[in-house]
Amino acid sequence: MPNINCQFNTPVDLGDGDWEYSQMECDPVILQLVGNETTEAEFYLQKTINYGDILIIGFLMIFLAFGILKFITDFLIPKLVNFRRK
Repeated sequence: MPNINCQFNTPVDLGDGDWEYSQMECDPVILQLVGNETTEAEFYLQKTINYGDILIIGFLMIFLAFGILKFITDFLIPKLVNFRRK
């Protein structure tokens, strides 16, 4: 994982000695801020993909391909063959 240097800006006093920051700036910029307009919720998405993500996506694609092949061989092909026999 690349080294991320982040700096928190604009502190906000919450009272009772509690503080929070309203801005975060990171170098290199590999995070993207995404916000929901209706609920005003915000979260960060990582712009990069790692080997674990590739491995999970690969397994999901293999299972999807086998699922489609199983559907075709178990459901569609027997109906097409029986249709031609009648």
